[in-house]
Amino acid sequence: MFAITRFYLVTALVANASAFAPSQQLFAVSQRQSSSQLEMGLFDFFSEDAKAERKVAEEKRKDEEEEAFQKMMQRRTNPEVMEEYEANVVVRRENYKRMKNKLEEQQEEVYIDEEKK
Repeated sequence: MFAITRFYLVTALVANASAFAPSQQLFAVSQRQSSSQLEMGLFDFFSEDAKAERKVAEEKRKDEEEEAFQKMMQRRTNPEVMEEYEANVVVRRENYKRMKNKLEEQQEEVYIDEEKK
């Protein structure tokens, strides 16, 4: 019995040992080099293309901030523009308040309906 068990154990180990050795087919595939460069993402941050993209994004962000700053300064110096801005703020706040009230009404309806059941 011990000899048979040992035989099966050795047979299983020998059969599975090839799983850890590279096969000829996989070895041949790994020898071929692809002409395209893989971008894995880890070190792509340092590539020239990524640096150029970051530079363009940074310039765009700075331009947007500069434009917003200029609009703010224009509002502060021009009373007519400031009045228009304040009117827009009031309208925006009223819309948010209306939306909040509508949501609260819907929530109350759902809560009351749940209590009646």
